Amino acid sequence: MLEKSLRPAMPAPGTVRLEDDFFGPFMKNIAERSAPDILRKFEAAGALENYRRLIAGESGRHDGPPWFHGLICECIRGISDLLVYHYDEALDRKLDEYAALIDAASRREPDGYFNPYVTLLFPERRFGRNGGDTLSYHDTYNAGCLAEAGVHHYLATGKTVLLASAVRNWNFMSSFIGAPPRHNVTSEHSMAEEALFKLAEVFEKDPSLSEKLGARPEEYRRTALYLIDSKGDNATRYSFPPFLGEYSQDHRPAREQRDAVGHAVRAVLFYTGLATAADALEEESLAETSYALWKNVTGSKLHVNGCVGAIPSYERFGRQYELPNRGAYLETCAGIGFAFWGLRLFHLYPEARILDEVENTLCNLVPASVGETFDRYTYENPLEVTGNLNRWSWHGCPCCPPMLLKIAGMLPQFFYALSDDGAYVNLYADSTLEAPDYVLTQRAGKIRLSLRDGGKPP
Repeated sequence: MLEKSLRPAMPAPGTVRLEDDFFGPFMKNIAERSAPDILRKFEAAGALENYRRLIAGESGRHDGPPWFHGLICECIRGISDLLVYHYDEALDRKLDEYAALIDAASRREPDGYFNPYVTLLFPERRFGRNGGDTLSYHDTYNAGCLAEAGVHHYLATGKTVLLASAVRNWNFMSSFIGAPPRHNVTSEHSMAEEALFKLAEVFEKDPSLSEKLGARPEEYRRTALYLIDSKGDNATRYSFPPFLGEYSQDHRPAREQRDAVGHAVRAVLFYTGLATAADALEEESLAETSYALWKNVTGSKLHVNGCVGAIPSYERFGRQYELPNRGAYLETCAGIGFAFWGLRLFHLYPEARILDEVENTLCNLVPASVGETFDRYTYENPLEVTGNLNRWSWHGCPCCPPMLLKIAGMLPQFFYALSDDGAYVNLYADSTLEAPDYVLTQRAGKIRLSLRDGGKPP
């Protein structure tokens, strides 16, 4: 792992323009066609009604799966990023409407706990207690998605409504989760590990904002690291079931894991969290663990279309080289999560072979996950079918469209990376990077560097 000042970092949002005939139009279509379509379908499925019920003080009914709140927050994150490149006033107002609903609903529990499914149906069963089921309730996942939404919405628009909601939620969660006298809770579905480091970073860069919102960035970092290091420590687990096993990467301590197992989406999000923590904390063992798991996946568990998670039962990784063409599951979310993991890992180990694998996913899995009208989506992506698998307009578990929004909103930041002593061209397509000292352009496979007045070359 390189010295921190020399490690490549993502360019700031809005500093890269995609001007090619493939990625540029794809991103534009996702912004203009898929984003409004996805929000309409979530609204039709009742996702916003859950917030309105909380605001009204109702109980006894929740529309959709327990992770609906998390999926709405994921949509907000993705669309916020897209607004930076393809601004749409109607979508901007729509996100403000969502933010206001979430903020009002999040105040329903005075201590800061916020999970609409649990509060509406099982208020006495937080974190799976008293007969509940933590695997189903998605307490840490939903809270992690809220943190992501708050951070990305703030960075894209400067608005703090969702960020304040995330602060209230995670001030409670961080006071509850941890070593005694706190409680041994681990992530049932990873998301929070990476999101908490993002949340902390926003406030560490702007202490005045932290003071204004009452943020506790050091506590967010501590909680994220606890969620990582509590894997495999189930003897005193607070939640039910106490042992989540391979399904949630809870079968052994995180730093000892070398074989990618379990639910593929949970896994790649967890491994992304390991890389994020390693970068933020300069923890060599976490970096080495994430890198070893990457080599395990890319060496024997990655399909040719850039997706992972071959086995339909439990949507999981198979054994080494268990890579069927027909019947492979290959969830869209898993492939997109794999690409995010690779990008994070590249910032620790800037090796071309890491981004070669990511490029394969971006060129194959991601475009295939949405139809040519940009309003029909895939959940599974097997390499061979007999005609009985089609893209769907909507799904009972619509987790893949929000992930599509997220990857589309991040596409420009895959193309370049910056460090104190240079610039990296990661993907080859007509595009422009506006750095503080210089401008990099790609045209027809040729790269040109133009220095700004007084600028220093990379």
